[in-house]
Amino acid sequence: MWDTVELGREIAKRFDLSHVLVVPSVSRDDARNLQETVRRAAPFFQNLVRNGDKIGVAWGATLLALSKRLHARQLSESTVFQITGNLDNADSNTYAHEIMRHFSQKMMLKALHTLPCPIIVENSFIIDLLKHDSKISGIMSQINQVDMVFPNIGVMGQENCLWSTGYVSSDMMLSLEEKGSVGCVCSRFINDKGEIVDSLLNERTIGIALSALRTARYSCACVTASKKVPPLLGCLRSGLVNVLAIDTNTAVTLLECAQSYTA
Repeated sequence: MWDTVELGREIAKRFDLSHVLVVPSVSRDDARNLQETVRRAAPFFQNLVRNGDKIGVAWGATLLALSKRLHARQLSESTVFQITGNLDNADSNTYAHEIMRHFSQKMMLKALHTLPCPIIVENSFIIDLLKHDSKISGIMSQINQVDMVFPNIGVMGQENCLWSTGYVSSDMMLSLEEKGSVGCVCSRFINDKGEIVDSLLNERTIGIALSALRTARYSCACVTASKKVPPLLGCLRSGLVNVLAIDTNTAVTLLECAQSYTA
């Protein structure tokens, strides 16, 4: 049995993190571990929120599970922002609106703001056009100034929702892997140092800038799957995440991977 406190201390020390919560794994099944981890992670993250904070939230199954576990708390001066564009595909559900609703209702927030545009557009000229829309430009400005942020972390290959919805082709995914991508954060593909691997694709991606993840007071991730360790490691090594909730199985894998990288 792993000592969760010791694991947390080791992870915090190795990656210079503000706060770490390690939750005992209840199974070899990632889905079961996710449910137990978010149950503990929701109040852990909520205790870090200050009334008046601008809170940025991405989308995905992990954040949906987390949002459902939020406790009722009065944060009437805080605002929540969707920080990534949407997947315009009827066969894929990012749960973006449901997540925003849970955050807004559970924490009794002042206001919520969605980002009404796709996650990736065909060229950077469309980005320039969208910036001339007063609503979108206003939200884009705000999301890059959030105090607390919940990014999503994605893997490479066919399990990546950008591939399954056609935003990233098989050839492009292969090209990203050849350029050293280990996954993505807020749909921006990074290498094991947390650096953007394709600047042109990054320019066509709509959402929070990686620099804003680093400048937020807290950038919070919840991870309960070993397959997400490579992109998580890139995020931790580069300061894209400084608050982490993780189960023991994944925590051990994370430290093993970190050790092998420095060996």
